[in-house]
Amino acid sequence: MTLYPQLIIDALAKVRYPGSGKNLIEAEMVEDNIRIDGNKVTFSLIFEKENDPFIKSVVKAAESAILTFVGE
Repeated sequence: MTLYPQLIIDALAKVRYPGSGKNLIEAEMVEDNIRIDGNKVTFSLIFEKENDPFIKSVVKAAESAILTFVGE
């Protein structure tokens, strides 16, 4: 499957930030810097607090959503 930014955005829209009820896209937590190099995808997530207790779980959920969405 060919990867492109909108596909990654669609996958990240499936991930909800705990407690807010919003997905990562609605919450504007994904910077406009999605980079795709072959099968490698990089992007930045923006958290309001540097020590946000959900950083690890949100990152893991985002990675999982992308892998599931693109059918790896």
